[in-house]
Amino acid sequence: MNSQTQQIRRQLARTFGVRAKLNTLSQAYRGQTAYLVSCGPSLGDYDDTLLQERLGDELVIAVKQAYDKLPGIVDFHLLNEVHLKPYSYAPPRPIAVFAGSARNYDLVLPMVPARRDAGEEFFSRLLSRTLDFEPWTLDKRVERMSAGGIVPTVGFYLAVHLGISRLVTVGYDLTCGGGHHFYGATGDPGAPGVRNHMRWETETVSAAAPHWRAWLQSKGVTWVRAEASSPINLPGIATTRLG
Repeated sequence: MNSQTQQIRRQLARTFGVRAKLNTLSQAYRGQTAYLVSCGPSLGDYDDTLLQERLGDELVIAVKQAYDKLPGIVDFHLLNEVHLKPYSYAPPRPIAVFAGSARNYDLVLPMVPARRDAGEEFFSRLLSRTLDFEPWTLDKRVERMSAGGIVPTVGFYLAVHLGISRLVTVGYDLTCGGGHHFYGATGDPGAPGVRNHMRWETETVSAAAPHWRAWLQSKGVTWVRAEASSPINLPGIATTRLG
């Protein structure tokens, strides 16, 4: 966990309104490296002890159940209505960011349209399909348009907003077409129609990865992915190793 995060979380707790909270977070980690840990199958290739040792003092953004491999060192925890499980955070607790309609999170970013209304129109408007990224930066609007999964919908935009200069994704495989994650296919996705569209959605985001890389670079963020033993093919995205 980054040394700044607990002070920032306390400041957010005293701040009311989504825009005011986003103003507090704006450029708060300027020039730093962040590790965005997602739930792809390759995350299971990493030993939990290695992750704790390697990322213990880093700025860590965890997606959903990836938090379970990193308790106590996560700075930001990203959640939405899909594969949602309840969390009772032990201190030091992360800044919990929820995309959708919810309460009791540090920052709630409404979705337009709501993910529970997923249908053909919803998927036709994915930002990873339209490639219209710029209008949805967090300094321009608080609402989120789905980009195809929480990583591009929230994670990439959060990295830009925080002022991150280098974003290392871990377990972001874009190969989970059947709903497979490092923890296995468990539970209901939680939104009508999502299961049938998941493979198409993943393929769309994977095809858009070079466009996301270029856009992030234009915003001052270099996207690098951690390479595990699982074969992953994201053309144009540089790789690194954690251990």
